[in-house]
Amino acid sequence: MKKSLTLVTANIIAVFATTHVLSLEFASEEDADAYFAAEERAWQKIHENIKEGVTDDIKIKEAILSSFEMGSMPESSIEGAIVNVKKSMNEAGIPQERQIKILDIIVRENLSFINVNINNHDACIMPKTYILDSLKMLESFQNYNLVPLLQECFKSNNDYVRNGAMIRYIHITGEIESLQQLREIINEKKRNVYGYEIYRQLLKVVEKNNNENNNGDTDKIFVFLLDMAQIEENPNSIQQLDNMLCKFLPDYTTSIQRGTAINRFNHLLDDTPISSNNVFLTSEDAIQNRLKIIKASIEKIPIEERKDLSKRFTLKNLENH
Repeated sequence: MKKSLTLVTANIIAVFATTHVLSLEFASEEDADAYFAAEERAWQKIHENIKEGVTDDIKIKEAILSSFEMGSMPESSIEGAIVNVKKSMNEAGIPQERQIKILDIIVRENLSFINVNINNHDACIMPKTYILDSLKMLESFQNYNLVPLLQECFKSNNDYVRNGAMIRYIHITGEIESLQQLREIINEKKRNVYGYEIYRQLLKVVEKNNNENNNGDTDKIFVFLLDMAQIEENPNSIQQLDNMLCKFLPDYTTSIQRGTAINRFNHLLDDTPISSNNVFLTSEDAIQNRLKIIKASIEKIPIEERKDLSKRFTLKNLENH
């Protein structure tokens, strides 16, 4: 019988520093010990490569990439892996400028690979991860200007690379300052992976602005998100965006704009009745069920009684902006 083991041993703390408090389910304590021992050996190899690579960029590069792979393991975090590998490089006396140079090379090499192999999804999985993790690590160097490299990422043919670069751009330039750049990228690419994480980042500043009574900036974000709702192509992203707008902009719940946004997905909705229990639905059916709930909610309101948010906000057509 399986049992849940929360194991944080002294040697793991020494190796993982601030990166891990692991809670995993193992069949036995022996399996748990084997798992942690293998992970510890992997980190020890990374630290050895860094010590040996004081004058060897290739070894440092391999150590960084290995740390990213460790950060993607179950119950691990890339943030913790970045802290760990930076600490190791600093202790080995590797200058920050050299760390930045190697990370920059990792991003550019993998960008080139992805752009050449854009139709080979499987081959691009790890290069995409290396790019996004390198950008996250580069962002942690506060004296480094990441914007030019992000602008290179914006040109990528890979949706997820552009999406990750957008999030870093929002963090660095500030939410309001980034809106025009986001508009330009979305106009140019018109892909379907912009969604949830970017919306979530923007709505964080809405919460902050609400606390500070900064309504001007909040309205700019609402304009952007209302426009996005009219062109979002991903059914999962549109239902998440709908939930966020209803929460932060209550008038959206009964708005003309909500009806228009959800009606764009009518072709995905079948005639099966709305389910009151998502537990037994597939992921795809659960999304469809949520879209049906949204549609039914807005259709209860007579068209003439729906609020027109264009009277409050100057909405723009992103596709023609």
